[in-house]
Amino acid sequence: MDTMLMFGIFWTLYGFLGVIGIQKINEEYKGTSFEKEYKKFRGISWLLIGIPWIAMHFLFEYTNVLLVIKWLLLAVSAIPSIWYSVVGDKKYKKLFEEEKQ
Repeated sequence: MDTMLMFGIFWTLYGFLGVIGIQKINEEYKGTSFEKEYKKFRGISWLLIGIPWIAMHFLFEYTNVLLVIKWLLLAVSAIPSIWYSVVGDKKYKKLFEEEKQ
């Protein structure tokens, strides 16, 4: 389970960097009018996956939870990040297409 903690810490730190505007983004979004907002969006999406994984690590470390339940909890904890990313990516692709014209 140490791997889960390491991934959670990495994703959380990378998310904080995105929120403050220091994050690698796709080349196509660089130089656009919404670049800073896009970096913040991506940072939040990383935080939405990293923080729950850290919490899950400590939950699993100090409790006796079946492996199947652990996997289900991890899958459910990823849903908000996936949903946020999919909805947000659609928004930014639309903005990119409008700005490109």
